[in-house]
Amino acid sequence: MATFSENAVSVLSLIFLVVWLLLWVVHVTALLYGKWRMNTALGIVHEGRLPAVSIIKPLSGCDSNLEDNLRTFFLMAYPRYELLFCSNSDLDPALYPVRKLISEYPGVSARVFIGGKSVGINPKINNMMPAYEAAQYDLVMVSDSALRMRANTLKNMVIDMKGKVALVHQLPFTTYATTGFASALEKVYFGTAHARIYLAADLLGINCCNGMSSVMRKDVLDQMGGLAAFSKYIAEDYFIAQALLSCGWKTAVCTEPGWQSRSYYSTASFCFRMTRWIKLRITMFPANIIVEPLSECFLNGLVGSASISHIFDLSTQQAFLVFAIHLLAWLFSDFLLLNLIQAEPLPFSNTTFVACWLFRETSTYFLILMALIDRTISWRSDVKYKLNWGGVAEEYHPKNNTSLKKASLNSN
Repeated sequence: MATFSENAVSVLSLIFLVVWLLLWVVHVTALLYGKWRMNTALGIVHEGRLPAVSIIKPLSGCDSNLEDNLRTFFLMAYPRYELLFCSNSDLDPALYPVRKLISEYPGVSARVFIGGKSVGINPKINNMMPAYEAAQYDLVMVSDSALRMRANTLKNMVIDMKGKVALVHQLPFTTYATTGFASALEKVYFGTAHARIYLAADLLGINCCNGMSSVMRKDVLDQMGGLAAFSKYIAEDYFIAQALLSCGWKTAVCTEPGWQSRSYYSTASFCFRMTRWIKLRITMFPANIIVEPLSECFLNGLVGSASISHIFDLSTQQAFLVFAIHLLAWLFSDFLLLNLIQAEPLPFSNTTFVACWLFRETSTYFLILMALIDRTISWRSDVKYKLNWGGVAEEYHPKNNTSLKKASLNSN
């Protein structure tokens, strides 16, 4: 008769095997849905039937790619839209290329808003509020400054705004504006680990919205209190989408990825951003302390191969073979997904891809550990926030250990 410990090991083996299989379902789902959804034409729509769009561009500082990024918004093949640029200060260096482009393209409706309006803890919303209140059109797009637009991207996003869809967002991705390991690392991450979860979640109707680039129905948002109602959240993108879903509306991912283009990338800044996102996800959903490590390639492969070995009584050599096949299959699956989203030849070698993939997959465990040790974050400013369980954060001042404001956070 089997002992209690033997039964417990057998049950755990079955549970881990199911987890292992589910993650492979996610892989296959992302590949199939991505093949069907991404970089596909949505058909022809008469330009006269396309609604006008107010595009809000929050600015803060000047990257050397900023002018080229912003220029793509003045050159879009869309019949009617307005560009609303926002900055907290008239001394912001980002305003120089903005004013230059406005004078260069007088046929494009564009305005600049300075100073913002304080309505809550979220600095991005405070910056955007004057532009949001002045927006003329029923569709509002929020677009980060690092984003590049292709000629027909806005048209594709608006075409998706049909039926009960109230928000269309783009899968975050990157160009390869600067060469080097860090730039390739960003592209590999957003085209593999991030894209896999993003696409699978979108297909299943799970909130995965990223606020980097999204088009929303302003009248629906206004019924919920407008942007100001979400100013108590740092991750306003997640909570806006969640509020829409809760009210019976739908979200959709655009057929084109969002092309982020920066002039400078570093491995350190990548790790810092990944750690911040992990902290937000864990404090919002504490179960992620277990879920996230188990969903990563190496640990998932270890528990999967160990479970298979126990259930099918494999030798140690056979278990290592299962683990090796798991790693190679995961690597190949991610390579296929990255190429699918890129939709053109990768700008770096396969060797670079493998190096970036290995770095991301192995470093993530260290980053998870760092996220658990320190629950404070800095978010696009000098302001620091202390994260509490359940997603609530406080503006953190270590000198006097006082917390002045609170906000709910999630991944952004």
